[in-house]
Amino acid sequence: MKRLAVLLWVLLLTLVAAVPAYADAPEVWFDDDFEDDWPYVDCRVLGYDFTIRINQFGHEKVTAYFDKDGNVERLLLNESGIGYLYNENDRSFSIPNTYHFTIHHEVVSPENPWLGIWRLSGLIYSLQMPGSGAVVHMSGQFESTSEGYDPGRALKSVGNETLDLPLICAALAQ
Repeated sequence: MKRLAVLLWVLLLTLVAAVPAYADAPEVWFDDDFEDDWPYVDCRVLGYDFTIRINQFGHEKVTAYFDKDGNVERLLLNESGIGYLYNENDRSFSIPNTYHFTIHHEVVSPENPWLGIWRLSGLIYSLQMPGSGAVVHMSGQFESTSEGYDPGRALKSVGNETLDLPLICAALAQ
């Protein structure tokens, strides 16, 4: 009987040790639809008289995950949307854009949860020129730090990542 009690005690301790210390439940920091419009590319550097603007409609959600002490440990950002590039002087012709990506962010400072390593996966840009097909298609897995994006840290990249400024400015000058 004593042997069975010891065995049960060891089993109980093993099970208790295997249970992880629970952190606070994930918390959604925001979950919103948005519309943004801002200057994107200045075509005046190529002799045109306009700036390209980008107009985007999308949805973004940020969820925070915490350690057992209640500090932010990581963030998960999901964003998707559609948009278009247009000539600020004439909206009669535009270039559509779609995107959808997820960012996994490892926090390095509990005092500032935005500092750390960012790993982005998905479709960042897909500009489709009517009649010409894809002008820019940037997708894959990318990593950056709080100091900014470093193209050399791309983990896996797919597609044409170079913005063909002359082609886009010429198309939007029509």
